[in-house]
Amino acid sequence: MGAAVKRFSAVVACLLWAAQGLAADAVGVSITIDGFPNPEANVVAGLFDNPEGFRAGKDPVRSASFPSPGSSITWRVNDLPPGNYGLLAYQDLNGNDELDLDTRGRPLEPYAVSGKPVRGAPRFKRARIEFNNDVQALRLDQWRVRPPAKDKETTRRDSSS
Repeated sequence: MGAAVKRFSAVVACLLWAAQGLAADAVGVSITIDGFPNPEANVVAGLFDNPEGFRAGKDPVRSASFPSPGSSITWRVNDLPPGNYGLLAYQDLNGNDELDLDTRGRPLEPYAVSGKPVRGAPRFKRARIEFNNDVQALRLDQWRVRPPAKDKETTRRDSSS
């Protein structure tokens, strides 16, 4: 065998060895999402590794959209680097492919987060879950639905009667 072939074989062997090492560090996560307030509305889910993206529902590390999910979704995420992530899912009631927020950053559409449910805007710090080299399973089923805003004119009229 020539020297060039031996070098090429050594490079290929090193690349294969490195790829196996990277694959061994990757995490697989099975996420079940159910308990939707509106089974007809699309569900958008994202895994986030930073507070800013998590709060706004933008720039997830991984995301998926599920049209009219019915009663339950199972989302399998493979090859996720180990680390801390927050899971945010929302029902896109108006079909604009965005989590609609009020001026204070609170979701206007039904949403669920990993970790402890909170009032107000979702917080990465409370939703953060560490995914390590073990296969993880996660369930989201506690949805927050913001009550509709009260119309000030209607409230005034009702109180003056």
